[in-house]
Amino acid sequence: RFVASVREIVGEGAGPDREGQTESLKSIDDRQSDTANGAKSIARIKLIESLGARFWRSKRVAVIGLAVFVVAAAPVAYITWESLRGKSVGAINSIAVLPFTNADPNTEYLSDGITESLINSLSQLSQLKVIARTTAFHYKGKDPDPRTLGREHKIDAVLTGKVVQQGDSLHVQADLVNTSDGSQIWGERYNRKLSDIFTTQEEIARQITDRLRLRLTNGERKQITKRYTENFDAYQHYRIGRNYAEKRTGESYQKAIEHYKQALDLDPNYALAYIGLADAYYLG
Repeated sequence: RFVASVREIVGEGAGPDREGQTESLKSIDDRQSDTANGAKSIARIKLIESLGARFWRSKRVAVIGLAVFVVAAAPVAYITWESLRGKSVGAINSIAVLPFTNADPNTEYLSDGITESLINSLSQLSQLKVIARTTAFHYKGKDPDPRTLGREHKIDAVLTGKVVQQGDSLHVQADLVNTSDGSQIWGERYNRKLSDIFTTQEEIARQITDRLRLRLTNGERKQITKRYTENFDAYQHYRIGRNYAEKRTGESYQKAIEHYKQALDLDPNYALAYIGLADAYYLG
């Protein structure tokens, strides 16, 4: 049943009852407005939070995607770079090491020694064909055109060099030339102490293999840095003996024997000196 109190409002005019009704309605409207505004504010906050969450999720996805792309693209980029680098150098599968020049006949044994050492070291590499010493030394004292050598001996590159000794200093210039067009593939100048000749020879051989991008086995890496003696004085006597032996006369063989013996006195385990001594006795 309906038990609320009822009052009759007469007409549309103003009055206490009318004003009370109006104030009551305003109060209700205000409360409804506040409620609506509060709901809108909450909705805005939730929208901002939702957009922020989406932004950070999209940012994380972008970062993860970028990382995956970099990891996936790295091998492709490396292969492409290697391919472009290979095109700039060209395939070098064969080489001739020409006798290094030396303006001083008294130290010619040093330039010949560096040449022979490089021929021996590079010939140990299965990926590289190296012209024999006898053929290479045929051009000693000459200045052949690399392109002509390339056609005559079917080789891809020629290594030339120059040696200058000044007191205890050794200056070596080495250049690798492409025989197809005569362009320089690589070049380096070494300023070292005379006693560092072993290190210089090894460094030249190693830089050539690096420039030609040859993949060496562990055994081949050891071969290009192999030393037959650690005694520089013994090495000098051996090289001087070799130079005398190259003259192939009775007197020159005797000189060679003397130097081979001095080399062995300094290093009794110097195998090359024993070989040179045996040859000098046999041929002399």
